[in-house]
Amino acid sequence: MRYFHIQRINGIRKEWDFGEYGTTERAEFNDFFKGIVEGIERNSIPQTNGNKLIQHSREILSKQWLSELDYESQNYKELFFKSQDLCSSFNHLAHQLFESHVQYLKWIREQIFENNRIQINPELPSRKKCLWLSNKNGLENWWNTLSDSQNRKIIELELEKKGKIHIADAQFLNLDAYNINEFNKVSIDYWNGIKNNETDIEILYEGQFKVIGEYNNLEQI
Repeated sequence: MRYFHIQRINGIRKEWDFGEYGTTERAEFNDFFKGIVEGIERNSIPQTNGNKLIQHSREILSKQWLSELDYESQNYKELFFKSQDLCSSFNHLAHQLFESHVQYLKWIREQIFENNRIQINPELPSRKKCLWLSNKNGLENWWNTLSDSQNRKIIELELEKKGKIHIADAQFLNLDAYNINEFNKVSIDYWNGIKNNETDIEILYEGQFKVIGEYNNLEQI
C-alpha cells in the first residue's frame, strides 16, 4: 500500500522534503491536538473588559439592551447606530461562544477516544500523537476536505516496519452526529476498525518514516 500525508505549509508546522526522515516520537502532542488545546487557551484569555469568556458572556446576555434604546425620541439615526452596535456585540459573542463550544467538544471527544484506546489496545497509535495518512483511494477526499488551506502539498511516505498503524472510519468523529454518551460507544467501534463506509477512511501512524515523493496536486500522483 502507498501512504500519503497532506501537509499544510504555513511556516509554523514542520515541513518535510523529499529524502528527509521524520518521526512522531519526539513531540508530546501532534499539531491536531495542540490546536485543540491552544483553542481552549485562547478562550481563557480575558476580554477587553478584563473578564474571561464565560463571565463576559453572562454580562452581555444579562444586560437589558432594549431598555437603553430611546424609541420615543424618534431619533432614528441614533437608534439605527445603537441597534447596529447591539447586533455587532451579539454577533461577535456568538462567534466566540461557537468556537469555544467546538474546541471543548473536540477535547472531550479526544479524551474519550484516548481512554478507550488505552483500554482496548494501548499499542494502537494515539490520536494525540499520530501522523494522519491516506491511501491513494482516499486521497482525493482528504485533499478536498483540507481545501481551506491554500498552501499545501502531498508527500508520499515509506513507513518503518515496527511503526504503529491503525485504519479507521473518520465518520465516527462527527461532532454533529454524536453526543458525548454516543462517542463512548462509537469510539470502541473506531478502535476495533469497524467501517460503515469507505469514503472517510483515515490512517493513524506512529513511528519513523522517510519522504519518498512530493506532489503539488492529485494529478501528479
